[in-house]
Amino acid sequence: MALSNRWAERQASAVTHPASGLQVFGISFLLYIPMVFVLEEVFFRGALDTYARGPHLANDRTLAVFVSLLWGVWPLPLVVAVSGLTQLPIILGFHLILGLLLTFPWRRSGNLAVPASPTRSSTRSGMA
Repeated sequence: MALSNRWAERQASAVTHPASGLQVFGISFLLYIPMVFVLEEVFFRGALDTYARGPHLANDRTLAVFVSLLWGVWPLPLVVAVSGLTQLPIILGFHLILGLLLTFPWRRSGNLAVPASPTRSSTRSGMA
């Protein structure tokens, strides 16, 4: 009960003070983006890619393309609701390229943090 009272007080202060609303937005945004990233990486690269490759863990590029395109279809209901199917080729192309760039480092290292940290990878290889 005390928690809901605090939440109600915070919402009331956000209405009277616009800066408080921006603060709530900023905190929510900073929490939401990493959570979505972690969920998508763990599902698409950690679970789906590993499951599709099977126990032999072949380095099959066709499966990498399939999983990347499937990753592009993931936001499709939102895209269709906003702009119809006109944006589909752009979205699939973007997710295909980005998905392949994230899949191959993950497959080489076996660590989901590697595709998430290109700065660390470039520093380690002497590029930065």
